[in-house]
Amino acid sequence: MTDKIIEHNCTTNKTIVRNYTDKEQKIRDAEIIEANKVSAIKAKIEETKAKNKASAITKLKTLGLLDNEITALIGE
Repeated sequence: MTDKIIEHNCTTNKTIVRNYTDKEQKIRDAEIIEANKVSAIKAKIEETKAKNKASAITKLKTLGLLDNEITALIGE
Protein backbone atom coordinates (compact mmCIF):
# COMPACT_ATOMS: atom_id res chain seq x y z
CA MET A 1 0.00 0.00 0.00
CA THR A 2 1.36 3.36 -0.95
CA ASP A 3 0.30 6.26 1.20
CA LYS A 4 -0.20 9.75 -0.08
CA ILE A 5 1.71 12.85 0.97
CA ILE A 6 0.43 16.41 0.70
CA GLU A 7 2.94 19.12 -0.08
CA HIS A 8 2.11 22.81 0.02
CA ASN A 9 4.43 25.43 -1.44
CA CYS A 10 3.91 28.68 0.44
CA THR A 11 5.71 30.69 -2.22
CA THR A 12 3.53 29.56 -5.12
CA ASN A 13 0.53 28.70 -2.91
CA LYS A 14 0.17 25.40 -4.75
CA THR A 15 -0.66 22.09 -3.12
CA ILE A 16 0.16 18.73 -4.63
CA VAL A 17 -0.79 15.24 -3.55
CA ARG A 18 1.64 12.52 -4.46
CA ASN A 19 2.61 8.99 -3.49
CA TYR A 20 5.41 8.45 -1.05
CA THR A 21 8.69 7.46 -2.63
CA ASP A 22 9.92 3.98 -1.75
CA LYS A 23 12.43 5.51 0.67
CA GLU A 24 9.77 7.70 2.34
CA GLN A 25 7.41 4.73 2.62
CA LYS A 26 10.08 2.57 4.29
CA ILE A 27 10.82 5.35 6.77
CA ARG A 28 7.11 5.82 7.50
CA ASP A 29 6.57 2.07 7.95
CA ALA A 30 9.51 1.92 10.37
CA GLU A 31 8.10 4.88 12.32
CA ILE A 32 4.72 3.18 12.60
CA ILE A 33 6.32 -0.04 13.83
CA GLU A 34 8.33 1.91 16.41
CA ALA A 35 5.25 3.84 17.57
CA ASN A 36 3.36 0.57 18.02
CA LYS A 37 6.23 -0.83 20.10
CA VAL A 38 6.27 2.28 22.30
CA SER A 39 2.48 2.04 22.77
CA ALA A 40 2.75 -1.61 23.76
CA ILE A 41 5.51 -0.83 26.26
CA LYS A 42 3.49 2.02 27.79
CA ALA A 43 0.44 -0.23 28.09
CA LYS A 44 2.53 -2.91 29.80
CA ILE A 45 3.95 -0.33 32.24
CA GLU A 46 0.44 0.89 33.13
CA GLU A 47 -0.75 -2.69 33.59
CA THR A 48 2.19 -3.46 35.87
CA LYS A 49 1.56 -0.31 37.92
CA ALA A 50 -2.10 -1.25 38.37
CA LYS A 51 -1.19 -4.80 39.44
CA ASN A 52 1.44 -3.51 41.88
CA LYS A 53 -1.03 -1.03 43.37
CA ALA A 54 -3.70 -3.69 43.82
CA SER A 55 -1.15 -5.97 45.43
CA ALA A 56 0.00 -3.23 47.80
CA ILE A 57 -3.58 -2.44 48.83
CA THR A 58 -4.27 -6.12 49.50
CA LYS A 59 -1.14 -6.35 51.66
CA LEU A 60 -2.09 -3.22 53.59
CA LYS A 61 -5.55 -4.66 54.26
CA THR A 62 -3.92 -7.90 55.41
CA LEU A 63 -1.95 -5.82 57.91
CA GLY A 64 -5.24 -4.48 59.27
CA LEU A 65 -5.43 -1.04 57.71
CA LEU A 66 -8.89 0.30 56.96
CA ASP A 67 -9.89 1.65 53.56
CA ASN A 68 -9.80 5.26 54.78
CA GLU A 69 -6.31 4.72 56.20
CA ILE A 70 -5.12 3.24 52.91
CA THR A 71 -6.67 6.18 51.07
CA ALA A 72 -4.79 8.55 53.35
CA LEU A 73 -1.54 6.76 52.50
CA ILE A 74 -1.92 6.51 48.74
CA GLY A 75 -4.01 9.62 48.14
CA GLU A 76 -7.16 8.20 46.61
